[in-house]
Amino acid sequence: MGRRPCLSINDRNIALGLLLGGARASDVARRFGCTERIIYRLQQRVRQTGSVNDRPRSGRPRITTPREDRYMVTSPHRHRFMPATKLVQRLR
Repeated sequence: MGRRPCLSINDRNIALGLLLGGARASDVARRFGCTERIIYRLQQRVRQTGSVNDRPRSGRPRITTPREDRYMVTSPHRHRFMPATKLVQRLR
């Protein structure tokens, strides 16, 4: 399944500033509506790389979202008597 970052780059910088200012990870997580684990991983990434940016990942980037994937799977079941050519046009 695709992965979307919980925090934007700007939010990560603000969170890092709060952490460096002495705020607890739980308070920062509560402020941004994410889990403490995300904040701890952000701290770890800054210690290792010195940056809040995501590191490049291996593999081909996803073109479709998980929601689009579900739609492509369920459409043929909903429209079972639609010809395949019409269904392909509808999915594009």
